[in-house]
Amino acid sequence: MIINKLILSCIFFIFLLYLILRANSPSFKLRNLSISYPSTCNKIPSSLAESLLHYATTNRTIQQQHAEISVTLRVLEKKSPCNFLVFGLGHDSLMWSSLNHNGRTIFIEENIHWIDKITKEVPSLEAYHQIYDTRLDQAPELLSIGKREDSCKKLVGDPRNSKCPLALTNFPKEVYEIEWDLIMIDAPTGAYYDLPGRMKVIYTVGLLARNREHGETDVFVHDCLSSSITHVDVTYDGKWILGTTDTYLILVCTLFVDRNGSIKTNFAGRMGNKISAPRLLNLNSLDSHMAGANKFCSAQFSWV
Repeated sequence: MIINKLILSCIFFIFLLYLILRANSPSFKLRNLSISYPSTCNKIPSSLAESLLHYATTNRTIQQQHAEISVTLRVLEKKSPCNFLVFGLGHDSLMWSSLNHNGRTIFIEENIHWIDKITKEVPSLEAYHQIYDTRLDQAPELLSIGKREDSCKKLVGDPRNSKCPLALTNFPKEVYEIEWDLIMIDAPTGAYYDLPGRMKVIYTVGLLARNREHGETDVFVHDCLSSSITHVDVTYDGKWILGTTDTYLILVCTLFVDRNGSIKTNFAGRMGNKISAPRLLNLNSLDSHMAGANKFCSAQFSWV
């Protein structure tokens, strides 16, 4: 019995000695080094993981088509991380926030119940409620005011200081205090005449973009011809102008994505303090398309 214990003890100590010698051997250290893990783990960013999980487990359809999203994505690829302001909140909001990873993306939404619904699904979104005081059928009157009132032509550094009736002065303070690299106008709703329309939003965004101290701002307007700008004027030597007024509300439609996903022109207009003189683009090739204005989904604009 004692002999058996001695044998087992010897075997144990021999095995222990083997482990010690093996751990100190160069070959073992080399193998151990080759499979060592870094002290910091390069995980997928939590915002991207959240986005992948969200869209992989839902069958909701986002509002914009692939071609429309691709146009905005090209700008985000150049500018992100950046300051991205989106008017409108929806099932695509998490996508926009994720595509601007490490940037700041803010959403402005008119429907408080919709904000509650979407932010419960995606708590990481930064969304603010906004009340509008316009109706779409007021658009001709508002455009006329923009042409007539000197206050609408006056340069102001902050839209809150503007006396123009078209300027929105009650946005959350973040809208005015941040210099925006990209602004997407996909709200408020304007499908019917008793809905707010986007007249004041477009004007105010123009002030924000034109009066920033540094850099330039890309602006996208979704549903640009079907719901909010209301009409197209042929002015300025036959060039197509949307919502014609002086100074700020002259919008030249430079890029269209129709409902089939076709891009009508590849011009990408920009807005910024470097643009000192009006730029009017000859879009005669789009004349035939403009006749069916309600077929267009999205447009990118130059501010002139």
